Amino acid sequence: VLLARCCDITGEYSFSGLCWHAFHNKRASKATQATVMLTVFGTTISYVVLIGNFFERVFGVWFPDTVLANRVWLTIFIMALIVFPLSSLEDLNSLRHTSTLGVVSILYTFILAIVEWGEESGSVHDSVLPLDLSDGVFVAIAVFNVGFTAHYNAPKYYKEMKNRTPKEFTKVIFYFFWSSVW
Repeated sequence: VLLARCCDITGEYSFSGLCWHAFHNKRASKATQATVMLTVFGTTISYVVLIGNFFERVFGVWFPDTVLANRVWLTIFIMALIVFPLSSLEDLNSLRHTSTLGVVSILYTFILAIVEWGEESGSVHDSVLPLDLSDGVFVAIAVFNVGFTAHYNAPKYYKEMKNRTPKEFTKVIFYFFWSSVW
């Protein structure tokens, strides 16, 4: 919300521009860009680890004796063919349908897990627990936190809103954050 107010006051929709208006100093602007770059780099590394962990298992079952079963090559293919083109987009509007599909998929998976867990057929693997506070949970929380570092894109999201006011931006943030948590 603070970023939205700063964007309204300055008319800038990038951290570099906001920092320039705040400090009137090119060095501070560059330091802000470097900080954002380092955070994005760390986020990208966590996604590479997740992509490698998840897709290696999936493709290892589907294509066991191919190059797609190799974690290194699979990660390179996914990064080059999917992640890099998506991260090169200048306008996020084209991703609105895939974002909706992602939310629907998460809800479907959540509901399916609850239904399967509640059935007496025992179709859910024994390792699936309703609440598990092992070390893996804390790793997942860290990854979840990094996955939602959207505040680095907040000025860009704010710029793309139709009814651009800090109050509307607060509503959007509140709705989507809590819908992702539940």
